[in-house]
Amino acid sequence: MAKFAPKTDPLMTRLRRMLARGTGNAMSVQLGILGRMVQHRATSWRSPDQLTASYWQGVYTDEARERWNKLAERIARAIARTASRTDKAQFKRSVIRAIKRQHKGGPGTIPTGRDVFILDGPKVAKRMEVYTKYAASLIKNIPDEYLAKVTTDAQNAYTGKVTHAELKERLVETLQARTARQQDRCHRIATDQVRKCSALVNQSRCEDNGIEEYIWRCVPDNLVAGKPGGKNPKADDASKFHGDHWSRNGKKFKWSNPPPDGNAGFPINCRCYAEPIITSFV
Repeated sequence: MAKFAPKTDPLMTRLRRMLARGTGNAMSVQLGILGRMVQHRATSWRSPDQLTASYWQGVYTDEARERWNKLAERIARAIARTASRTDKAQFKRSVIRAIKRQHKGGPGTIPTGRDVFILDGPKVAKRMEVYTKYAASLIKNIPDEYLAKVTTDAQNAYTGKVTHAELKERLVETLQARTARQQDRCHRIATDQVRKCSALVNQSRCEDNGIEEYIWRCVPDNLVAGKPGGKNPKADDASKFHGDHWSRNGKKFKWSNPPPDGNAGFPINCRCYAEPIITSFV
């Protein structure tokens, strides 16, 4: 199987990394504040009757919820805005590279000029609107998911066979670890959503320009799902979460008929990309 090393735009790549790191840090900081409040509440735990979810939810006030929700909406808009803006130049370069690869075209077959491409068509605007709402809702759910797990942690820590002091110590340690794991998850969500949004913008621009098909391209390393001898060689290509992407490398797909886990760049932690199949520009 041939290996492909995509040419990337350094500026675009740096912007995406900065955005993912920035959004992840913002969520992590806010979740860390909530985590410290939860841990403080654990030290005030007086009886097993306080195992209820409402006891832990009490630290997540209406004011804190409103602050988090505003953060979520701001992050979602920033992701959509940055992906749409920085991917314009990348889209034009990807089309030109595809023409060179697929048609061995000379200067006469390569489109030039800004007016050749539709960069802000109706599908981009509509999908960015839908995506922003989706990403915001995903981020908004993080504190509630965290607190639900905190309740489970409290129930698991209580056995009835330890002293109250031992129980508090055990619970605080558990909650510290829980908060750290959830903060890491914030960064993973941020990175994943930036990739998904970028892939969605690329798909929308392809469709707006009459490009209906693409070639699936993988990053040539051991992290690609399904690669023999790699980190995940037994990936199931029928999975709805993350299929065998190595086996898709070089194959054609229609945007309108994606694999079970989505088009290139959509599945969780997917680093693959779609090379547009060009027919209308040549």
